[in-house]
Amino acid sequence: MRRIYRPGPGGGWWYELRLPVWAEVQLPDRITVEPDEVIFRVPARLVTPIEDIDYSGVPTRRERPPGRPPRTIPAAPAGRWSVQAPAL
Repeated sequence: MRRIYRPGPGGGWWYELRLPVWAEVQLPDRITVEPDEVIFRVPARLVTPIEDIDYSGVPTRRERPPGRPPRTIPAAPAGRWSVQAPAL
């Protein structure tokens, strides 16, 4: 689940919800099932907690993203090379 803000008329806060389901998979010799998910968005005002469910383990703050690795300048390709100026 993630919260999304959409500015403008009819916008505001929305939740993107993921519903786990079983999906049919057609193999060359048989039909089977595998886990899948349906992703949909709903206005936040329509999302309410389920009664008698403990939500204390659900994170309420976003974790700090990992630091970016330092930028490196790509090395010149190995071997002999030269840059040709365009003819005038």
